Amino acid sequence: MDMKILYFVEGIYNKGGIARIVVDKANYLAEKLGYDVTICVLYNWKQSAYNLSHKVKVCKLDNVDSNKLSLLSKLAITFKYYSRLKALLHELQPDIIVNAQTPGVTWVLPFICKKIPKIMEIHFSYIGMKHNIEDKNRLFQKMYFIFNKHFYKRYSRFVVLTEEDLPYWHLNNIAVIHNFTNLTTDHLSDLKSKRIICVARYHQGKKLNLLIESWARICDKNKDWKVEVFGKGPDKQKLQLQIDELGLTSSFILHDAVDDIKSEYLKSSIFALTSEYEGFALVLLEAMSMGLPICMFNVVGTSWLSNAEQAVLACDFGDIDKFTENLSLLMNDFDLRKKIRDNALKELPKYHIDHIMKQWNDLFEQCIGNYEKN
Repeated sequence: MDMKILYFVEGIYNKGGIARIVVDKANYLAEKLGYDVTICVLYNWKQSAYNLSHKVKVCKLDNVDSNKLSLLSKLAITFKYYSRLKALLHELQPDIIVNAQTPGVTWVLPFICKKIPKIMEIHFSYIGMKHNIEDKNRLFQKMYFIFNKHFYKRYSRFVVLTEEDLPYWHLNNIAVIHNFTNLTTDHLSDLKSKRIICVARYHQGKKLNLLIESWARICDKNKDWKVEVFGKGPDKQKLQLQIDELGLTSSFILHDAVDDIKSEYLKSSIFALTSEYEGFALVLLEAMSMGLPICMFNVVGTSWLSNAEQAVLACDFGDIDKFTENLSLLMNDFDLRKKIRDNALKELPKYHIDHIMKQWNDLFEQCIGNYEKN
């Protein structure tokens, strides 16, 4: 069937997981399935940070960056969104709408053009969202989730990223669809370099301080190995100070984010991740695709991989002793690196773009069909 799809996303001109996955989905729907796809960004849009098909149209909702506004101003602009959204939907006449956690739009969208099915997709886990407000008092935290669920349940479907996240929400309209990666290679890492890689934001939720602590315990016995991290974020200077104080400056290196992350994966032999929470750790798929064995904590957002038999070395979050032991095992055993890598590669077809996008297409058709019956 022909289909007109409208995506809402905060923006696509800065690099980030949400922007990348929305662009990849839009490209697939337009190029492979021939659908009419429009991405609506929240405010001024510049050139996409990721390759965007010429078949995908882009429009903007407003001219103001709401992240820079006070709470009262944000509430005021939400009322403004109502009239703008209503006009946009009448203009585009989409068959289905997908909201990728767009601030302000999330609260308004379910109440406009109710005959158009709408899907809410989130890119954080429940636990991750809870951690983001852990500095708030208990009443605020409780009301935060009550408030959000009030709106989420009004969408045709509420899509989360993992089965592990599903039980936290208690919503009747919930569905699970994983992420995918477009990162491919014609050859895998040879697993011979003495290099551990991590790709993560320099942010407290990634708990890179634990990776530094783990490395400090074993670096003296592995002087020919290095740990190299690629990312951006507010905690880089703080992490660098920890590295320097522990005397790890030459063996634990913090890099800025790079465009060609693929070549960095291929120059490495182990991928390490110490996140306390994830939505769906896309970097794990990337590392698997490049042939890297993985050492990580088993948390919501990563346990989709640890549930696979011998596809990863994982332990409970915060168990530095076990994490360090696992990392040492991988560093000192080439055959184990290859075994873990080969087991992980068997899992990759589950997360291939064709497989995941078929699930999205089936969901679109189901939602449209349900509305047509009503």
